[in-house]
Amino acid sequence: MIDYVDNGVWMTKACHEHGSFRTKIEDDIEFYKNCYNEIKYPNVLLLNSTDRCNIKCPNWYHPIDNKSKDPPIAELIEKSQQFEGSEIVLLGAEPTMREDLVELIKSLAECEKSLSISSIPSKIHSMKFLRTF
Repeated sequence: MIDYVDNGVWMTKACHEHGSFRTKIEDDIEFYKNCYNEIKYPNVLLLNSTDRCNIKCPNWYHPIDNKSKDPPIAELIEKSQQFEGSEIVLLGAEPTMREDLVELIKSLAECEKSLSISSIPSKIHSMKFLRTF
């Protein structure tokens, strides 16, 4: 759960070991809203690719929902094609949780824009995962 309070952005989280707690995740409310509402920056599209994650970081920006469905590739491609800038950054809780990440990357490559992924590298270190590329 995200709360916007005068002094920043707060997230309520639950931990099976420590219970429920509230933590400040950002001082600048507008910055947070811009990043996580997929606001287009002049040259960079921040594209939320999933709400799922395999790590439980206590202060991560993105609310985790491992039961949610990922946005369809077609929807992400449409947003990318409509974007006039030159760079796309795949965000999310953890983009590598997408079963169709390889297909998504190949489809985004056809948009002819620079592509990067904001990821926690735990899954990328797996050779089995890397072989999917």
